Amino acid sequence: MSYPTQTFPDFNSLLAYINSFIVTNGNGNITGVEMNDVVNGLLSFIEKSPLNYNKAQIISGGGNVVANNAVVVIKGVAPDSLEFGNNIYNQFIFINTTDYDVPLASGDIYYDINLNTVDFIPAKSIVNIVQASNYSWIVASLSTQGNTETPKRLMLIVGEDGAPNAGDKIWQNDNLIGLGGIQGRIAFQVDLQTYINFGNNSNCTFDNLTGTVDITPNEFQENSSIEVDLLVAVGGGVIINYLNTQNSERILTESGNYIIL
Repeated sequence: MSYPTQTFPDFNSLLAYINSFIVTNGNGNITGVEMNDVVNGLLSFIEKSPLNYNKAQIISGGGNVVANNAVVVIKGVAPDSLEFGNNIYNQFIFINTTDYDVPLASGDIYYDINLNTVDFIPAKSIVNIVQASNYSWIVASLSTQGNTETPKRLMLIVGEDGAPNAGDKIWQNDNLIGLGGIQGRIAFQVDLQTYINFGNNSNCTFDNLTGTVDITPNEFQENSSIEVDLLVAVGGGVIINYLNTQNSERILTESGNYIIL
């Protein structure tokens, strides 16, 4: 007879088996086979306890793909869609090294830090999502890979280089290109006025392909201060953490290489 004779798809199944068979009844009915099943089941779950025990799955061939591991690296040809389900960790880390946003499969979404729904993995990003008690997925952290020379905050005075001139209604700045991912959402301050391009209180438009803001019918006033938080850069409000690679967590991929989070 090969052992174990029974395996368990999840911890709750193992617990139910223990409570059904590994019980004291005075008859000595607990068999070696049953104990072998339980011990092997426990060891199996202990082995799987580290998030990346199975090493990061590498996706590189395009098409419609499924996340089979808790950590997924997207490289080469970006997939047409990415599907993820549940796992024993209630957590996924998606590392998108491509220049393209990766759409999630139909029905798969997660929530950003502002509780807006997101249905894609942004280009050049690391998205860490966890499952809440209501079975929704929410972003836990999101970072670029390693350090970056992109400024974290854009602070300008009207009339300066890179800023609009007094009386302008439209402002373009290359630092705004790509801000907000596919949804192209932006929120920024001009003096004490907040401008946003989404929701019921939208009061401006934004083209993130060109980095152009339009605050019509308002105008930029002389010597006004403009402040844009470039960390709120993906998916309409998800914060990007710029990490020092020396202190960052490393994820081992199936190919034996490390990616720094």
